[in-house]
Amino acid sequence: MNNNAQIDGFPVAQLPGRYGVARSVVYSRLSALKIEPSKRKNKAYITNDQLQLLDELNEHLKRKGATVAEFQARVGLGDQTSQTEPIRLSDSTQDRQTGQLTTLDSLAALGFLAEAIATRMTPPAQRLNHLRSLEEAASYHWLLSTSDLSALLKLSPRTINRQQSFERYGFTFTRAGRNGTEIAWSVNKSGN
Repeated sequence: MNNNAQIDGFPVAQLPGRYGVARSVVYSRLSALKIEPSKRKNKAYITNDQLQLLDELNEHLKRKGATVAEFQARVGLGDQTSQTEPIRLSDSTQDRQTGQLTTLDSLAALGFLAEAIATRMTPPAQRLNHLRSLEEAASYHWLLSTSDLSALLKLSPRTINRQQSFERYGFTFTRAGRNGTEIAWSVNKSGN
């Protein structure tokens, strides 16, 4: 009877709300526990035993520093040959229970921080490479395209193209025709 099928299965769609995590985290957990939901009428269900296993995993992950890999080992599902990263409770974009930023947000912020530190740690000789390139362009009377100038000056092409002529870093940049589809710019040392 169809009512018994509903009693025997728990809808996967309700798991994110039950655990306060994103849907993708639920499917990561299902995969880690080797649970394959059964499909009935385009809906996925898990058994009561599988639900109990997921509940145990959720309780395990609430402990600080607890990982899915530890739980897998405890229940005998660990894959010793796999080198996968542990999945933590905070793998969703925002922990719905606390509203705090999670690991994914922290990793993005860490990436920006690392880039900023690397820029500050770049040796002064390398930080001046763009000025050397501009000096070379000025001395050889090269015409630079907007995209080249944009990269050297760290300005958007739109900002550059708004100008007829402008100065920066002791150089004057003046429109001088076209380089293919882009505006060409002459580079001269200011004050010369």
